[in-house]
Amino acid sequence: RAFAVAIDMLGLIAFSTIISSITTRMTQIRSMSQARDKQDYDIKAFFVQNSVSLELRFAVLNCIRANRRKKTRMNYASIDAVCNLPVHLKVRLMKEVFFPTISEHPLIAALIQVDTAFALDLLDEALGDCVLHTGEMLFNTGDDAGGMYVAVSEHRGSKAPLLQYKRCADR
Repeated sequence: RAFAVAIDMLGLIAFSTIISSITTRMTQIRSMSQARDKQDYDIKAFFVQNSVSLELRFAVLNCIRANRRKKTRMNYASIDAVCNLPVHLKVRLMKEVFFPTISEHPLIAALIQVDTAFALDLLDEALGDCVLHTGEMLFNTGDDAGGMYVAVSEHRGSKAPLLQYKRCADR
């Protein structure tokens, strides 16, 4: 009898743990949904308060929905767990993620052929990650150079220009 009671108790604990984790996940999903619903409510209230035309409302809401569905590349700085890694692990992670891409650049490829150890040390010290969204500017004409940037398209094989040069008005 004691064995049966112990097994029943273990089963009850396991079942309650599973139910608890399911409840936690459902709560997380609900809170994300509530945040999205609040944004939708706020934008619709803005439209009503400011007498925005139906045509423009429809266009803006469609754009917002499309942006929500679009997957964008994450950079390591947006993930707290990665930012809090010890430096030696972060460097190894950065190398593994970015080395295949950056080694395609002719300058880096030549440097690797001449002195691989130096190239790896350079990447240890200088490698960083930056994600730009459509319309964002990395730098402007006349800005001092803060580093070397290697631009990579999210859509490899795309015929669209990777970077578009636009001369800004002199300051």
